[in-house]
Amino acid sequence: MPLRLQGILSAAWFALASALNVPLIRFIVAVVAMWAAASLLYGYAASRTIVVEALASTVRIELKEDPQENLQEDLGPLALGPYDVCRLKATPDPSKAGPSVHGCAPDLFDVGDTYAASLQFPKGSVVEFRVTAGRLEIEAVELPESWQKEEYREGTIFSVDARRLSEFGTLTASGIVSIGAAPGVDKGPLHSGRYRLYGRTLTGLLLPRIGYVPLAEGDVPSGAFLTFASALSGKPLIAHLQFSAPGSDDDRGLGLLAISKTDPVDLKTELFRTEPVLLRPTFSDALLKDPLLVVLLTFLSAVAAARDLLGVGKGGGHKQAGEGRETQAVRPNKQISEDPDALSTVADSRSQPGGS
Repeated sequence: MPLRLQGILSAAWFALASALNVPLIRFIVAVVAMWAAASLLYGYAASRTIVVEALASTVRIELKEDPQENLQEDLGPLALGPYDVCRLKATPDPSKAGPSVHGCAPDLFDVGDTYAASLQFPKGSVVEFRVTAGRLEIEAVELPESWQKEEYREGTIFSVDARRLSEFGTLTASGIVSIGAAPGVDKGPLHSGRYRLYGRTLTGLLLPRIGYVPLAEGDVPSGAFLTFASALSGKPLIAHLQFSAPGSDDDRGLGLLAISKTDPVDLKTELFRTEPVLLRPTFSDALLKDPLLVVLLTFLSAVAAARDLLGVGKGGGHKQAGEGRETQAVRPNKQISEDPDALSTVADSRSQPGGS
């Protein structure tokens, strides 16, 4: 290490050690350290719930069971009515190359139409819903090994006209959810959205019956890619998803309501060519949104203000009494100075032996 750098570090260490000898500095350092520790503990260990409402053209869900909540239902059934099916070929056929049919390339897919009362996907499936080129597409990205592949295999795409979104109904499912298109992927984006972060306040941590309260909320930027991730490990976490056609005539995407598990969870937000942003409630949010703490601080502020007012009144009375005593002490001197005989008497008494 260069001698100059050693000198700088030594001087900095000496200055820090000298500063810590001051009680006020030690108090400030202790408060900052406690605040940092509480913020880290709250951010990585406190449970919360994240709710996202969005309009998106792409949403993917990996259907998984949640052992803690004993979720057993599959996704579905999807009452699509007549729909087109693009079945992925075992091997591409270049001789069939041509314009795509319903978004499916003829050299990669066998395109047909069918009608079924409903369409259902089992647990363990990865299903992607897309609204693109005026059509609603549902792709079986992955299927469990136990699935009957004679019916349809991985990569099969089911599609209907997007104008029939109003017939889509409302679906609910639980699994690993991603909303929007991943950065660099040419799929339909997230158009708009909003998130809310629910957690416990400081009082709620001490009294669990108080429950969760809204701590923070905000808008989701258009084009973002959203997932729910563990605050500790960063791994995807299970969320509960409800989606349907949007309430208006907007056929750009699906209306989504995603609710994370109550865990130390983050909302992971990714945008093109940027680092992921993790959204979570902070310890400051927990303090500012604590109603009991706000009432307590208001009460203490009122008490402090009242004491200040009373102190000013008492101080004014003491000051007036002191001024009165000072006036009384000065007045005799004034009388002596104005009486020549008194002045001479005082001088004679001081000149005599034993005089003061």
